[in-house]
Amino acid sequence: MGLIARTLTPPGRGGVAVVELRGPSAPAFVRGLSAGRLPEVGEARLLRLYREGELLDESLCVRLGEEHLELHLHGSPAVVESVLELVPAQRSEERPSLEERALVLASRARSESAARMLLDQSEGALRRELEALEALAPGARAQVAACLLQRARAARFLIDPPLVCLAGPANAGKSTLLNVLLGHERVVVSAEAGTTRDPVRAWAQIGAWAVELVDTAGERGGRRAPEGPAGELEQLGVERGRELRERADVLLWLSPAPACPPVPEGVGRANLRTVVSRADLLGRKPGGKALSAWTDPEGARALVLEQVLEVLALPERPWQPGAAVPFEPVQVALLEQIAAAPDQGSLGRLRNELLSH
Repeated sequence: MGLIARTLTPPGRGGVAVVELRGPSAPAFVRGLSAGRLPEVGEARLLRLYREGELLDESLCVRLGEEHLELHLHGSPAVVESVLELVPAQRSEERPSLEERALVLASRARSESAARMLLDQSEGALRRELEALEALAPGARAQVAACLLQRARAARFLIDPPLVCLAGPANAGKSTLLNVLLGHERVVVSAEAGTTRDPVRAWAQIGAWAVELVDTAGERGGRRAPEGPAGELEQLGVERGRELRERADVLLWLSPAPACPPVPEGVGRANLRTVVSRADLLGRKPGGKALSAWTDPEGARALVLEQVLEVLALPERPWQPGAAVPFEPVQVALLEQIAAAPDQGSLGRLRNELLSH
């Protein structure tokens, strides 16, 4: 067969979609899509891909062998399908292996811990652990499955970092804390209330964990926003912030010193944690659930990490070298069945099904 094409990334939208092309016709196929020069083996080159003169996408072309290439496309399903429709040969329906899928996810990892955990799975850590399950007694088998499920929960937040929402009244120090967590000035900070109007989202590394932070517009409590367009924009920002609060994995409510107002009614949820902000105004060194991002940035970072780990019941160290970690929902679902200690025949069927996904 002259050309076999398959997608290496999961279906649906994403940042990047990878299409693998193998066979003697693979280089000619890519040349037919692009006016650019193909990369040499072991190199990557940015190519513009065209169909009948119209631009399809700008892709990173990786040459893995003379007859083996990858196109790293923008992750729109329509773009991927447009490229695959041009493949003149039968497409391969073979799904990427467990190890290949882990390697693709590692290339998108938001943190070093996530990348190293996934690289271990790409080198066979999970496969070896699953293949060893069948030789265990039912009690030991259930213990191993339970341990794997516990690791899978942490892996979920490594691969898809949690959304951490900073909320609270106006001028509570949310933007100052965001800047400290990011390590650079992302948001303008002012003593004037209402500086932040639209929610600001950014990725941050806190300890060994990556998180997506969102700084929301402050609420004025009983005070009214300014009249006119400025007040309307501020109110719109507050409403958007409330929507994000509902979707957040962790909601940190900043209660500014010295007044330390309580959390308004209706905000309380299981994922809510209240911290005293601007604690330097209390006339003592911050401690407990109090922080001063301005005078003690390291202490502020440590407290936020502590709250995130507490809410999500995550370990401070998310990754152990060489450990087997389930990293896909189907693996978790099947391991839950194995943890119920099925008979030996069922275990073999479940293990084979698990390794084939």
